[in-house]
Order: sequence, then structure tokens, then C-alpha cells
Amino acid sequence: MLPNHLIRELMHTIRHKYGGDAMVLLALSGKQHFPVFQYVVENHIYASVDEDSISLHSSPIGYPSVPLAFLTEGSKRLAIQCVRKLFVGNPPFEQFEFEKITEFTIPTFDKSFIPILNSLTALDVLCVLFISDDDCDKFIHAVNSGTISLTNARNLNIGMTVDSCVKLLASTPSPALPEDVIFNLIDAFDVPSDLESLKTFPNVKRFASKIYFSTGLNSEKLHRISAIMKCFPGLETAKIDLCYNHFSRSNDYTIISNFHEWLRNTNFSAPVEMTFEECIEFVKNPEPFSGQLKSFGYKEDGSNLVIKKVYGNVKFFHRIQRRD
Repeated sequence: MLPNHLIRELMHTIRHKYGGDAMVLLALSGKQHFPVFQYVVENHIYASVDEDSISLHSSPIGYPSVPLAFLTEGSKRLAIQCVRKLFVGNPPFEQFEFEKITEFTIPTFDKSFIPILNSLTALDVLCVLFISDDDCDKFIHAVNSGTISLTNARNLNIGMTVDSCVKLLASTPSPALPEDVIFNLIDAFDVPSDLESLKTFPNVKRFASKIYFSTGLNSEKLHRISAIMKCFPGLETAKIDLCYNHFSRSNDYTIISNFHEWLRNTNFSAPVEMTFEECIEFVKNPEPFSGQLKSFGYKEDGSNLVIKKVYGNVKFFHRIQRRD
């Protein structure tokens, strides 16, 4: 009799190589096998619904799709009973077949998703890949009016612009946010003027944000990040990832050294781990620039330059990828 960890390894191998039918055959071949099958489906398989079509996938939601093939409908239905993660591209015409969905992902917010969302009584995680500025207004209204409720969710993961994020956190009445909040943000506009209107959400204990910048960072943008973090006075952990890709500029070194000074002078209300992933496309020899950064304290790491610093509450890691 194989121990559980070997059954699990075998189930994963079958999942990657042979598909869903073979997984079900293994699940039904022994008393110990079905709980392992159930665990693997619950944690590593998600269902995708597009109108009346249901497919199963063995890749994380948002990554390139790896369909899990089924030749028999019975095997597929057995797997569907164990699914806990659901992505809905377009709402289905018929009633759901799923027993207990704990993680629900939608591409954007639309009122057609509301009946599904409200039917998920066991929901732990709600993920909205991206909400436009216009749809953000609808989302805020739906939450504040009680049309949808986030009180049962443990984790809220939303993609939106920074301006929409500020609008959400300044809305009245304040939406009920869960203990875990993740904001994937696109910074495309000037600093909003209503940062003073931001509310507080003491229920939030863990906050993470990945921010994609289309233009360079400056002290005002760091202040905006700091202001967003202050909305969560009960934070236990915080993690900020900054991403910025751009062509090289003659004043790159000055901007980077200024960034360290801006970061040193920005007050963050809670300890935060901040990572800055920067990619620079060089049209000229990058060595003079690299030499300047090394004199500042950056180290070679393959084709990258990296530095670790601590500025007040901030543990800062900066990686610069050089491309030429």
C-alpha cells in the first residue's frame, strides 16, 4: 500500500501527462486514493465557465491555460464535484453544477455576475482581474447598497487603476473589506486630489499590492502608496511590489538615487516589504550607468543590478534588469 505522499505524487504525474480520466481511475482504485484525488482537484484544478460550457484546467487562474482533458462525462462530473476554484468568463444559462466554491474569479465586474456571487455561501476568495474606472463606480454602488456582500469573503483581490482604488477607499459609506486585501494597480494618471477623503478599514490585517507604472516614480506617487496603506490601521503584514519598464534616459542614475531619498522621507504607517522590479532597455553602452549604481551600493546579480536597504518601516529590494 502506497503512502499518501506517493499517491499524491502519482496523481500529479497523471494530471500532467494523462488527463482527467486517468486521475479518476486512480481515485476509484483504492480506499486511500479518492481523498488524495479530492485534495489535488480542490487545490490544483479550477473550473472555467463560459455560458453553457464547463472546462477544467490544471494551471493557476490567470496563467496560460492547461486544459484537463476528459473523454467520459462521468469522470468529468466526479471531478466537478470536488472543484473549489471557479472562473466565469460569461455567466452560464443554466444552474451551477458545483457543490462548494471557495475561490471565485471574474474578468471584470458586471451586474450579470451578481446572482452567482451571492449564491456562493462558502466563498473565501473573490478575485476580479480588472475593473475599469466606469465599472468601479458600479462595483462601489453594488457593495455599498448591499446588492453584493463581501462580509463572508476572507480575501479580496482586485485589479484596477490607482484612481479607482482611491475612489473605492474614499467612498461613503465605507465598503466592508475582508482581512486579506490585494490590489493589483495600474498607475496611469496624476495624483488624485482627494487623498484626505480616504476612510479607514481597521478590519484589514494583511495588505498586498502590485503596482504597474507607465511613467516614472516620484515622491508624490510614493506618498499616494503611503496614504493608501494608512487606510488599514490594523495591518499585521504589508507587501508592495512596484513594476516599471522603460527605455534608458540620460538622468537614470539621478532618478534612482532620488528615489532612495524619496523613499527614506516617506512615512509608512506599518512595516512593509517593498520590491521594485525595474527593466531598462539600453540603446547605448550600459556600463557607465552600471558603474554609477555600483558606487551607490548596487551589486551584480547575473545580468541584473540589485540592492537591499532598510528605510524606517520599509524593507526595500530593488532589482534592475538591463537589456541592450
